[in-house]
Amino acid sequence: MTKPLIAAALVAVIIVAGVSLFNKPREKWKPLGPVKPIQWHNSLDKAIVEAERDKKPILVDFYATWCAPCKLMDKETYPDPQVMYEAERWVMVKIDVDKNQQIALKYNATELPTTAFLKSDGTHATGFVGFASPGDMANMMQQAYPKTQ
Repeated sequence: MTKPLIAAALVAVIIVAGVSLFNKPREKWKPLGPVKPIQWHNSLDKAIVEAERDKKPILVDFYATWCAPCKLMDKETYPDPQVMYEAERWVMVKIDVDKNQQIALKYNATELPTTAFLKSDGTHATGFVGFASPGDMANMMQQAYPKTQ
């Protein structure tokens, strides 16, 4: 009787191990080589052209030079390897709301920082307001990606 129980337990362990191996979130993956620093655009129009050409979604970081959480994201979040790795799938844009009020209003960026995830044609898909740690930003980029397709 113990052999069937041991066999069943072994099969269960193998199944659980297999499922966990294939369902790893992207953030846990390690890039094979060094990740590239984020290449920021400052023109949404040019970013849309690139995004449509390269079939990539767009991440827009709405900021202001006086915004302390915005500066913290520039210092801590965007240079993080996890975030840089995720950014390779996106066209990345920084929009200064003081210089681009019409674009900020179009995407409802009334609080800062605001991060907007757009489809390649510039259509708003989802987003969030406030500071995001590197891990949170990488997760939100992963979760937003399918919504932009």
